[in-house]
Amino acid sequence: MIRVLSKQEEGRLGALGVASNSGSGGRTVKGLVMELGGGSVQLMWVVPRAGGVVSTCSQGALSFPYGAAALKSRLERGGKKGKQAER
Repeated sequence: MIRVLSKQEEGRLGALGVASNSGSGGRTVKGLVMELGGGSVQLMWVVPRAGGVVSTCSQGALSFPYGAAALKSRLERGGKKGKQAER
């Protein structure tokens, strides 16, 4: 079964992936995680808890439409309008 994730779920899972790959099992991971995709960027807070548990912000991830492919497309469109559009 395939299920499309919400932007908040995508951000949370990305943050937990960073914590699980930190080499410390997430125990020392604390801070802001940025997950850059093709069409968007998700930001999520990660905080270590007792017993090696990692929690994320209860408000969910913040998502912005500035992924790598989206930015490349915008720059290409801007380049066609001249150098002023790139600023």
